[in-house]
Amino acid sequence: MSLRFTVPGEPHAWERARQQGRRRFNSSEMTAAKKTIAQYADLAIREARESSSYPKVGNFVMSCQFFLGSTRSSDPDLDNLLKLVMDALNGVAWRDDRQVIVAAATKIRVISGARTEIHLKHHRERE
Repeated sequence: MSLRFTVPGEPHAWERARQQGRRRFNSSEMTAAKKTIAQYADLAIREARESSSYPKVGNFVMSCQFFLGSTRSSDPDLDNLLKLVMDALNGVAWRDDRQVIVAAATKIRVISGARTEIHLKHHRERE
C-alpha cells in the first residue's frame, strides 16, 4: 500500500514546547501546521480506502520533500521539518511514529509554490 499527498503552504519545523511558569505549551503556528498535515493525510487515506484498505499497523517507509519559499528568512533543520510531519501523522497514518523504519527527506528552495510532498509506504516484512 502506497500513499502520496501534498500539503500546500510553507513547511513548518517542529519546535521545543515553550514554558510559562509550570505550564508547557506548543506554539499556535506549530499546532496549526500539525493539524493541517493531519487533515491532508486523512483526506488522502479516505480516498485510498475507497480502492483498497489502508493499514495503521505494521511498519512504514516515508519520504518527504520540503519546498521552502525563497522569502523565508530562516533555514529550518531538516530533522525538525521531518519530526513535525511524523508527529502530525500519529493516530492518522499510523498509531505511533515508532512504526516508521525508514525516513528520507530533502529541502528544496523555490521561488513560488511552497509545499510539503509526503509519500508513505506500508512495509511488509519478508517471511
